[in-house]
Amino acid sequence: MTPRQQRLSSFVAPAVTITFAAAMIFAGGSSRVDAPQILVVRLAAIIAIASTLATASPTMLGSFARGTALFLAVLALWVIQLVPLPPSLWLSMPGHAILAQSAVIANEPQPWRPLSLSPDLTIEAMLALMVPVAAIILTLRAPQRWLEQAPLALMILTVLSVALAAGQAAGEPDSALRWYPVSDIDVAPGLLANRNHQGLLVSLGIPSAFIWAMAEKPGRLPLGPRLLIAFAVTALCVIGALITQSRGAMLFVVLGTLLSAAAIRHDIVRQIGARLALVAVSIGTVVIAGIASLALPYQRLTEVVATDDRAYIWADTIKMLWAYFPFGSGGGTFVDTYPRFQGIARLRPEYVNHAHNELLEFISENGLIGMMLIGAGAWMLISRMAQIAREKQSSPLLGSGRLAAILIMLSIVASLVDYPLRAPLMTSLFACAVVILRRARSESHVGAA
Repeated sequence: MTPRQQRLSSFVAPAVTITFAAAMIFAGGSSRVDAPQILVVRLAAIIAIASTLATASPTMLGSFARGTALFLAVLALWVIQLVPLPPSLWLSMPGHAILAQSAVIANEPQPWRPLSLSPDLTIEAMLALMVPVAAIILTLRAPQRWLEQAPLALMILTVLSVALAAGQAAGEPDSALRWYPVSDIDVAPGLLANRNHQGLLVSLGIPSAFIWAMAEKPGRLPLGPRLLIAFAVTALCVIGALITQSRGAMLFVVLGTLLSAAAIRHDIVRQIGARLALVAVSIGTVVIAGIASLALPYQRLTEVVATDDRAYIWADTIKMLWAYFPFGSGGGTFVDTYPRFQGIARLRPEYVNHAHNELLEFISENGLIGMMLIGAGAWMLISRMAQIAREKQSSPLLGSGRLAAILIMLSIVASLVDYPLRAPLMTSLFACAVVILRRARSESHVGAA
């Protein structure tokens, strides 16, 4: 990179990163593609991608070769799904023949069709990839000192979302604090449009607070005040979970607390020593208090468990998966193809927009190749998280890596019963976590050497 490019990059990178982050925070909370904020989100992603590739080193993406290859593989799969096929080949694909009746009824010859049953939705899925790609390349070029502040940044984001949720709960359904046209208006979802997605974000405040508190860095607050702040943030997250009235929030707050203890166990022993028992009791008290507090909305739990349709949606999605296997129905086509497999007894006035299980939905849309891509991604993530988990040394970047591993784990668990990673804000956090995990793992290798 020339000196001129370096000067330009030093000015552009922070401005673009701040712009992208602001767009994700204030416009990236809805998973709906028809939300007006989606234009802001995608414009920010385009600016981030274009400016970063124009000023960054050509070898930047090479440092994230496997992740880049996985993204390109998904993109290539969806491009292939858009290629028109001859009628004989198209009709021979599982699940496609029944759709040929429209041409028969119109007494027209069978046209050439792409493998995707809804090409416009597959194109929409390709456009949605811009957000994680932008987050990845911004994180790849970010200075290490920025990544070391990831726990503090996520903690602040969580506190901001809980504070906004409190304001929403105190206001009217049409309050200016609710800026998404379609959201959970009967509860307070904070920066997101869905209370379950807010529940996941709230739970991430606990590990971020404790990892930030235990990080060793010269010139910081003493350990005692930092731990008090961490416990205060944890209490705030418990309150935030209650505000959402989400069962997922209730579960993830407890999981987040337990994972926090696992992530900082070596730091506790190194920094506290004799006070280990006291801290362990304090963490246990927070967990027990959280569980007790979360048990309060018992009526909400019993009502929703009795009326939840997720198990039926999963069963219908599995039928859909096998109907189109091994090629799938096409990326992003779930909302159009699912009604064919929905049981008549379970029809509702509301349409089912997602399978509430991202693995099932992705495989039903992308078939055997989609299953292989999920396996490849899981193998890469598990190997990197295992490396971080085995590392006993401590550094700010390794702390961010441990937080990234927790974010990835909780997001994947949440995606088995919902679709939080459809919201651009959560997608961006997940993409950043993957890159931070990679960079923290590289540091641990250097330290081991």
